[in-house]
Amino acid sequence: MIFYDSLNFLHMLFFVYWLGGDLGTFYASRFVRDPALSVEARVTALKIMAGVDMAPRICMPLIFALGIQLAYLETGLAIPATAVALVWLISFFWLGLVFAVHKMAGDPLGAKLAKFDIWFRVVLIAAMVSLAIYGFATGEVVRFNWIGIKLVIMAALVAAGLMIRVNLMPFAPAFKKLVTDGPSHKINQEITLSLRGCLPWVYLIWVGLIVNAAIGLNMYNLFRG
Repeated sequence: MIFYDSLNFLHMLFFVYWLGGDLGTFYASRFVRDPALSVEARVTALKIMAGVDMAPRICMPLIFALGIQLAYLETGLAIPATAVALVWLISFFWLGLVFAVHKMAGDPLGAKLAKFDIWFRVVLIAAMVSLAIYGFATGEVVRFNWIGIKLVIMAALVAAGLMIRVNLMPFAPAFKKLVTDGPSHKINQEITLSLRGCLPWVYLIWVGLIVNAAIGLNMYNLFRG
């Protein structure tokens, strides 16, 4: 059980960094949109926000892989070991994509990778929801309903992340204008509306993470008991 306990510890650790990183990003965003601050201060706040936001971006693919691995070990997923290995490969590819998109932000290649990343996540969302529905309907592959519920919630978290991107589309050009042209009521309003549009999806992520953690902890205790 040492292997299982180690994986479970990492799963909880990444949950902490994901939720904590989201909270830090949320707090930093308040300074990014604060018109009372200087442009230099807001640029610094944006750098902090972008840096802290990497924690959730890194944790998402790792939590996904660890969750599948733990479900497999708990016999809740009736899949071959090769399928689990494939999930790890997909998750590491996803992780590499996260770093590449972050590193190449603003470059033409980075823009192409960002578009690919969106469709990659859409495919993942569809796969997770389809697998969960199949399990609910047949009791096969996904053998426990609580694992299916966690899959659906995970898909919702990925979808919420995509909706945050949609709401942030006006943010980059508006903030660029702030830096080059200086602050104005219109620019400040565009920045504020863009960031505020993300809030419902941010709250959804927080709730989903907490619910998934509660389900996982309860089932872990049952499994160990």
